[in-house]
Amino acid sequence: MRLLIDVNHPGQVHLFTPLAQRIIGEGGAVFITARDKDVTRKLLEAGKLPFAMCSTRKGGMVSLLWELLVKTRAIVKRAREFRPEAIVSLGSPPAAWASRILGVPHIALEDTEHSTEQALLYLPFTRYVLTSTAFRRDLGKKQLRYKGFHELAYLHPSVFAPDEAVISPLGLSATRPYSVARFVSWQATHDLGRRGMSNSDKAALVDRLSSFGKVVLTSEAPLTRELRSKCVVVPPESIHHVLAFARLYVGEGATMASEAAMLGVPAIYTNPLSAGTLEAQERYGLLYRQSDFGSALELIDFVMHEENNQKYQGLRRAMLSDMDDLTSIIHDATLRAIREDAG
Repeated sequence: MRLLIDVNHPGQVHLFTPLAQRIIGEGGAVFITARDKDVTRKLLEAGKLPFAMCSTRKGGMVSLLWELLVKTRAIVKRAREFRPEAIVSLGSPPAAWASRILGVPHIALEDTEHSTEQALLYLPFTRYVLTSTAFRRDLGKKQLRYKGFHELAYLHPSVFAPDEAVISPLGLSATRPYSVARFVSWQATHDLGRRGMSNSDKAALVDRLSSFGKVVLTSEAPLTRELRSKCVVVPPESIHHVLAFARLYVGEGATMASEAAMLGVPAIYTNPLSAGTLEAQERYGLLYRQSDFGSALELIDFVMHEENNQKYQGLRRAMLSDMDDLTSIIHDATLRAIREDAG
């Protein structure tokens, strides 16, 4: 199989890396087109997969529309050189449009119900769209449902083993409590017109977390010098090992909240935007949705004072027993689409 994968966010690099490695292991070939966002480039370089940066987001609706066109053209150019049999993305309109121009099938993943405008742009040009059974919207005959969450593609215990040797050089230890916090840029398509924590709220959050130990901070948005001085900043390729040994995750980032939950680390998600997958993780007891800032601070105290540190690992094991193998599902749906086109 020759597969082009399009990514728009660092989390998508993690999501599709097991798929890329499987295809290469089967004797196939993979090429990745990417949006230059946050630490995406660093992750792709660390993963040693062939890639090209095809666009950069500068903010604003006009800039976004222009980027969609620029990226579509770049994907088509790269694809004509690579000659893929299919394109896979997490609901990327440029990837879907490029697939139609190239005459190859596009397979999309989707996990965000409020990305309605984005879905309208890619769905007409998509062969299959894969969603969790927790996804609340009906996307029609193209929709294939599976039991699971995107983050399990790379954080399931069969593919990821936390290594304390990775966190020790960062001054962290599994025996000394620390927490992870994340702030987002509020520049995604579904974030337009919304805003997150103020700098004073961020400072108060970090102060509260600091009372329980070190704080690892990741942020898409620029941070004040004071905030950076109070926190540990870690290499992006180490973040999942760091997260796995943390006592708690708190933040606006939905992907990292889900990642914490998949690792059995309690997650407090402070963003008012939600999704069916996050609600499912809350029902498993692994995630708390709390957009009220005062209540979020109270939750931090509650979780950090819990006596049973193994509680969330038990909840994780119960959750894992219900899940499908997402990488195999993506692989098989892509192969099915390719065979359909071959007749």
